[in-house]
Amino acid sequence: MKKTGITIGAAALLLLAMAAALVRLNLSPAGEDPVTPDEDTLFVISPRDETDIRSIRVDNEAGGFAVAGESATTTTGNAFRFVLENAEAYPVSEERLHSAVYAVCNFAVSTLVAEEPGNPADFGLSPAAAQVTVTYDDGTTAQILLGDTALGGGRYASGAGGAVYLVGDALAAPFMKDWLYFMDTLLTPGNSTDSTFTSITLGGAVREEPVEIRRNQEDESSPVALSTYQILSPINLRLDATNGTGSLLGLFGLSAEEAVHTVAGEEDLAAYGLAEPYSTAQVASAEGSFSLWVSQPDAAGMAYLYKEGTELVYRLNQGALPWLELQYTDLMDPVAVLPYINRLETVAVETAEAAYTFHLTGEDEELAVSLDGAAIDAAAFRSLYVQLISASLDEETAETPGENAALRARITYVYRGGAGQDVVELLEGPARRVFIRLNDGPWFLTRSLYADSLLEQLAGLL
Repeated sequence: MKKTGITIGAAALLLLAMAAALVRLNLSPAGEDPVTPDEDTLFVISPRDETDIRSIRVDNEAGGFAVAGESATTTTGNAFRFVLENAEAYPVSEERLHSAVYAVCNFAVSTLVAEEPGNPADFGLSPAAAQVTVTYDDGTTAQILLGDTALGGGRYASGAGGAVYLVGDALAAPFMKDWLYFMDTLLTPGNSTDSTFTSITLGGAVREEPVEIRRNQEDESSPVALSTYQILSPINLRLDATNGTGSLLGLFGLSAEEAVHTVAGEEDLAAYGLAEPYSTAQVASAEGSFSLWVSQPDAAGMAYLYKEGTELVYRLNQGALPWLELQYTDLMDPVAVLPYINRLETVAVETAEAAYTFHLTGEDEELAVSLDGAAIDAAAFRSLYVQLISASLDEETAETPGENAALRARITYVYRGGAGQDVVELLEGPARRVFIRLNDGPWFLTRSLYADSLLEQLAGLL
């Protein structure tokens, strides 16, 4: 074998990919020797079975970490596992931890750079950027030193023999971290395809008022069509089934890129912009309840997140947070109200020139409509009714109608059996727009073409 420039062959690279897959699938069987590749594969330290390891200690500039192996009794018998020392109170990722242990068991490298380096400091190995000390069950130890990164990628490494190797970045990366690297980055239960929630409250500095949303209870007696979810405040409207619900499902199955700090008090939160969070979400769901605080994203789109109960601050991209800055106007179904025609007692339409009150009796094919005691064709009224319930709160506006704004239409739906009423009001607005609101709520804008078409159809009916 040459002393320098020896590169692993295709078979060895294939072995490394297989080893990574075994880690992910947790298929490395305890009690068996690691898979040994062909004779050309290079190892910084000799491959050993993971059950031979009693401890791994990593010292690096980030602070390092320590892992201990221990026997454990389970319902199915004896088992062997690894624990991250001094992290019992935190959510550890067993997958990441096992991946690091398995890497130590099979620390294969891609290139032998120098079998007898003249000066290890030339490779960042004296002092080393990271020192990995492995203690085995028989009392023996092995050591891996990790040095500088190479220009073409990878990192220099050496073992007890002093030879310098080049190892892949992915293999070396865990040993350049501190213990927070091993925290579970899955923050919330469920996933974005099938999660449901009971209630969500969005708050934080990005919103003037909290947005409260709840799941509607099935109510066959309701006089209006209900959506699956309802916005309760700052306005009472249906949640839009596509944009609203879809964005909020991003609260489930949420993962961070990394944990960055522990939280001992408010000063730790303040250091990451979380003492007065930019955005918050309180969620109650069948999968579990949780509360998230998020900082304002930086110029690179990265934000910090604190999940109550974890005592950890996480870092993630705002792209993983589709709900971060949503206002109620982004979530609501713009259709003002959808009354069931069979549950209406009267529909009153008031314009600037006149007022009309339609009385409804019967249901479905037996529906009868009258105006001032005179019967009106039910089919013609149904056509008008479709136009009435098309009133839409299209655009948010900071403007309000002037005191003398002309009335375009006021529609009052009174429900049977004393079930209350809803009022949709339209007043003259800016160019090609009219002001519209539901039940004395905030003003929105909609197209003046809607009001024009409504009045034209009303005139045609009469």
